[in-house]
Amino acid sequence: MDPSQQQQQQHMAPPAGGQPQPAYGYPPYSQGQYQYPPTTGAPGQPPPAPYPAATGAPGQPHPPPAAPGQYQYPPATGAPPAAYPAATGAPGQPPAPAPGQYQYPPQGYYPPQGQYPPQQGYNPYAPAPAPVPGQQPPQPAGAVPVPGQPPAPYPPGAYGAPPPAAPGYPAAYPPAAGYPGYPAYPPAAPTAPLLTPSPGYDETTLATVPGNLSEEAKKLKKALTGFNTDEARLISILTRLSAPEMALLRKTYRHEIGKSLEEVVADRVARNFGEVLLALVRGPLMNDVIIAGLALTNTGESGGGEAWQLNDALLGRSNADLRAIKGAFKSRYGVELGTRVARNPKVTGPLGKFYQAVLRAERTEEYLPVDMGLVEGDVGKFLAAPKRMDAGPAEDELAVLLGTRSEAHLRAVAVAWDARQGNAGVSFEKKVAAIWAAEGRKNMKRAALWVVRGAVDRGAAEAKLLRKTMKGLGTRDTLLIRRVVRVHWDQARCAAVKDAYQRRFGAGLVEEIKKETSGDYEKALVACLVR
Repeated sequence: MDPSQQQQQQHMAPPAGGQPQPAYGYPPYSQGQYQYPPTTGAPGQPPPAPYPAATGAPGQPHPPPAAPGQYQYPPATGAPPAAYPAATGAPGQPPAPAPGQYQYPPQGYYPPQGQYPPQQGYNPYAPAPAPVPGQQPPQPAGAVPVPGQPPAPYPPGAYGAPPPAAPGYPAAYPPAAGYPGYPAYPPAAPTAPLLTPSPGYDETTLATVPGNLSEEAKKLKKALTGFNTDEARLISILTRLSAPEMALLRKTYRHEIGKSLEEVVADRVARNFGEVLLALVRGPLMNDVIIAGLALTNTGESGGGEAWQLNDALLGRSNADLRAIKGAFKSRYGVELGTRVARNPKVTGPLGKFYQAVLRAERTEEYLPVDMGLVEGDVGKFLAAPKRMDAGPAEDELAVLLGTRSEAHLRAVAVAWDARQGNAGVSFEKKVAAIWAAEGRKNMKRAALWVVRGAVDRGAAEAKLLRKTMKGLGTRDTLLIRRVVRVHWDQARCAAVKDAYQRRFGAGLVEEIKKETSGDYEKALVACLVR
């Protein structure tokens, strides 16, 4: 045996303690250090081919750093290029790398995470690339693409490009073969948003209210107890709560005080000031239910008996809100709202058809794109409609159209109307008013204009409705209270209404209300608008 063979046998002999040396080509180790797994492979599998010997300088078990471009993954197709050497191991095992090259070991042969500490000194793996601002950091080890499978796409960044790769790494991994030119993965199909009722129209929103209102309930009890009520405390508490918070307050008051807050307020506070507080305590849903009930009473008492007041309760509502109103109406009055509307002698003809369409709660949802072909068709229908239109299917069709189109669609109709030739400069709003200008169509005209104005400019429409309650001799207090409290629940909407009022009428809404009201009634209305 020559000296080189003796040296090789000495190198492969087990060290003291009976521990075997690592496989040929692995770096030697010191006593007590963690080791690479033996080359026996997974249990039940034949051993893979040994790794080739390192080609570095004598005494250096690690291979020298490879040139840029050597640390490459095989292509995603799964088939190795011709430059790869043929497999020398057992069938089914990955091929051994060519001599002089350092490759990643086969999948499944990395030391398990948390068992083998990193080796000191030489590190064959390049550091992970730094994350690009505005983009996600690179995936951790173990998340690299599997040969034959497409990698996870990069999230869209500021310019839709993936982060730059570290030196020696490919810039990006192409998708699996079969997609010529490597096209981008198709985006996820758009999904419809969750269509839930507005805050205050759904009792499940109580779960989103933080904390509790026990202290407020106790303060209200104190303010409503005794010979005199504490009006200032009532205003400060009841005007600052959101619709979900008000629902929680009603529940808390019933649970901790043992009484209905609405009943206590109705018993202790009267006149217009009491009506403001009751409208606040009831919340937006029950207010709409009561307004609808009063409009259908036929008695003319308490501001009821006028069918056009259904507009305040039912128009400008989402489909989800309308379904909530119908459910609460049946719970309170024991009859379907649609049945009550159909039986009312003042809600007939095109107005009856209009409200039947509204109460089906099937209006086109606002998130859907506007169909411009349908818009042009609707413009043509209104152009063809004469002034003081006669009763018939054509009139009913226009009434149903206004009750089922989305506000976005009606805004597009108004824009397209202005762009059409032959309308003689008449606005879409004026055309709608002319169609239902006959004496017997007064309520239909009110409803149609409510819908059109609200679609074109919601803030301006609400401002005009508020102006009507204070214009002329006397203040229409019942309508003023309803409309102030309604905009009060949505602070963004409230700001838009105040801004529109200032622009349209040259005066502040709050200042106008102060001129028309007084005392605690005035303070309560003003607090609703400036909270």
